[in-house]
Amino acid sequence: AAGTISNVVALSKGYTYYTHANSKIDAAICLVWSSFVMAISFMEAWVKFKAPFLRRHIALDVGRHVFAALNAAELGLATSFWFGRLVLNVLSRQDGRKLLDCSATQSLLPAVATAILLLEAFYIAPKLYIRAKAQIVEGFDGVSNDDMTTAEQSTIVTLRDDVVNKSQKVPSSKWHFVYVLLELIKVLCLNIFVSSL
Repeated sequence: AAGTISNVVALSKGYTYYTHANSKIDAAICLVWSSFVMAISFMEAWVKFKAPFLRRHIALDVGRHVFAALNAAELGLATSFWFGRLVLNVLSRQDGRKLLDCSATQSLLPAVATAILLLEAFYIAPKLYIRAKAQIVEGFDGVSNDDMTTAEQSTIVTLRDDVVNKSQKVPSSKWHFVYVLLELIKVLCLNIFVSSL
C-alpha cells in the first residue's frame, strides 16, 4: 500500500511538473506571437509612412514584404503552438492523463487567434497585396528606366503584369480596416490566453 501511495504521489508530482512546463512553453509562444503582431501591425506599419524621404509607393513595397514575412513567422509560431499542445501532449502521457488541459475552454482563444491568422494570410492579405502592387505601379508611372536599377525595372514589369495585364480588380481600402480590427482581436485573444495560464 505504501509503495502504491508513493507511486501515485510521484506520478502526481511529475504530472504537475510537466503541466507547468508545457504551460510555460505555450505562454512563451503566444507572447512571442503577440509581440510580433504588435511590433509590426501596430508600430512599423504606420511609422514608416511618417518618414519624409520615403515615398509612399516605396513604403508600400516595404510593407508588402514585411507583412509576408510576418505572416510566415506567425504561421510558424501557430504550428509550433498546436504541435506542442496537441501532438506532443497526446504522445506524452503519464498514467493515461494528458500533460496539459486541451479542453475546449483552454483552447478556444488560441483557436480564434489561429482562425484569424488563416483568414488574414490566405484571404485578406492577398487582397491587400494586389492593392499595394497597383499603387506601386502607379507610383512608378513616368519614372524613366534610366532612373531605376535593373532589379527595379524587372520588379515593375512583374508587378504591371500582375495588376494591369491580368486586369485584376483593385480591392477596396476597407480591407485595411478589417485587417487592423482582426489584428486587435488576435492580440487580445493571445494575451488573455496567456494571462489565464
